[in-house]
Amino acid sequence: MTTGIRLRRPLSMAFIALTTTAALMASDARAHDVGGQLVSQASEIAWLRVRLATAAAPPNAPVVNAGADQSVDAGALGILSGIFRGPVSVIDSLPWVQTGGPEVLISNGGVSPGIGGAIALFTAPAVAVGEAVLTFQLTVPYDDGLTVGDSVTITVRAVDTDANGFVASATGLNFTCGIVGDGSIDCFGENFHIEQAELPAGVFTAITAGAFHACAIRDTGEVACFGYDGAGRTTTPAGVFTEINAGESNTCGIRESGETVCWGEPT
Repeated sequence: MTTGIRLRRPLSMAFIALTTTAALMASDARAHDVGGQLVSQASEIAWLRVRLATAAAPPNAPVVNAGADQSVDAGALGILSGIFRGPVSVIDSLPWVQTGGPEVLISNGGVSPGIGGAIALFTAPAVAVGEAVLTFQLTVPYDDGLTVGDSVTITVRAVDTDANGFVASATGLNFTCGIVGDGSIDCFGENFHIEQAELPAGVFTAITAGAFHACAIRDTGEVACFGYDGAGRTTTPAGVFTEINAGESNTCGIRESGETVCWGEPT
């Protein structure tokens, strides 16, 4: 008569966790009488594995959405905007990471666990021709060190440029300055004041030039000027500007508020 184990009540989860596969596989020929029915060794192993997997499953994880895939121009400001819902732990670091494509610097635009939003900013890299694909992942922690995430794809498009490789350009007295694909400024020509000037760093969206100076608008709306500073040509006013235009020895701009401001020599 075959010796077996009769289970008169369901196994407790503690008992299942302590039962090892090695013990169950001691004899392929052995069968057990479970609930009055004989079942094969393989069937019992499969049943216990299902119960063990269920017991080891993590609690309900948060729902994370990294947002819709999008496209941006090279040198433009990219925005990562995701949401999450559920049992999220305290987020004490930037939840966005780049997982593919040309490397960019991600700056934290803010995390609002109460609202369930996470925003980050980056400047799209330069793309000479065609497109570049970037991937980012939004990862949020929960339940003692576990994490859950979702990914988004950003396609960076090359921007049309002129013969000098400029997205936008302006010409002064014997010089030309322009914005290249990554948003930085480059100049060429034979103007002493421009040649000796330290070009401003950053990402720019518009540029204008006078006789011996040039000014450009950063992606933040601030204005930076360089070249000859006679009469304050390169001493820029504070504020967020939407438009600037340089004359021979001065520059005027329109602030976001609609106010017009001029600096340099009076006209």
